[in-house]
Amino acid sequence: MYRSIFTDELALDLGAALPILQSWGLKSVDLRGRVLGRACDSLNRQELLEVKALVKNHGMTVGCLESSLAKVHLPDAARIQAEAEKLERIIVAAEVLECPLVRSFFFWQPKDELRGELAVRPDEQQKVQDAFGPLAARAKAAGLTLAFENCGVTPEEVLVMLDIFGVPHWGLAWDAANSWNNELQQSEGDAYLKRLALRSRLVHVKAHGAVAEAGGAMIPWAKVLQFCDNAGLRGPVSIETHNPN
Repeated sequence: MYRSIFTDELALDLGAALPILQSWGLKSVDLRGRVLGRACDSLNRQELLEVKALVKNHGMTVGCLESSLAKVHLPDAARIQAEAEKLERIIVAAEVLECPLVRSFFFWQPKDELRGELAVRPDEQQKVQDAFGPLAARAKAAGLTLAFENCGVTPEEVLVMLDIFGVPHWGLAWDAANSWNNELQQSEGDAYLKRLALRSRLVHVKAHGAVAEAGGAMIPWAKVLQFCDNAGLRGPVSIETHNPN
């Protein structure tokens, strides 16, 4: 494991954020928004080469492309096509920035009674597979390592879809703060943490839950990260500073 950080949460564009992050001793950054004024996955090849040079000149590498790919609930054909086009730009970004690890979603973001149901509803699983399947196949063929975040979905829903997509090196982008102390964790205890650690490809550490001044119930991060290390996680531990500015 190694430390990385969401550059856009400093409320600065990449060029202004990098010197600060370098002064903190960081060697890796996660890219999302505020990259040359735009989302990273909207940049063309020439712009990506500029980003690559910026990062390299500050002695850093890219840990993860923190994309919003497929972060929408069972969309229509036009939106699926737009997300497929986004994926093509992500593939170029992964190549240029030498970062195959991509945070993703899979067209499941319910706002109603379907929350959590994907883990136990084969009919809904089929809908997700039909919608995201072509993008999954393209990502696999392009050599991407997709890590699906438990944001808008439960960890169990992510694990079920990972089994369905069946790509062994894909996994969970585990944001413990999004699901901490849920019913399964309460019933399974440390076995729950171990199970998620084994399937994780990166970990998100939000300020709240990690820094007392940020508020929220404190998460025992030393314990969580020890489980991840024991599980063989070698990806980034990505800091979300949640800068209020």
